[in-house]
Amino acid sequence: MADKVRYVMRKNETYDVYLRDLVAQRGYGRERHYAGVADQPTADQIRKALRNAGRHLGISVKAYWQVCDDNSCPASPCNYHVVYSAYDPA
Repeated sequence: MADKVRYVMRKNETYDVYLRDLVAQRGYGRERHYAGVADQPTADQIRKALRNAGRHLGISVKAYWQVCDDNSCPASPCNYHVVYSAYDPA
């Protein structure tokens, strides 16, 4: 095994802050919207990243994307929202 190199990827902690803020400010079970997503593949990547962040933090996460149909959305070039909420795993 000395001649083989093993690469270990560092976990991505980019989206951990969103879940920490949600739990600290609003508690478990409350929804929050991640707005301003341009296309559906990006919305799906963000959804998966939020789920992985929940695994890093040891909390359960429900996340899904939806089409932005609100004309008064604060994020001006917005086509999709990612809706997420955190739950106690117990």
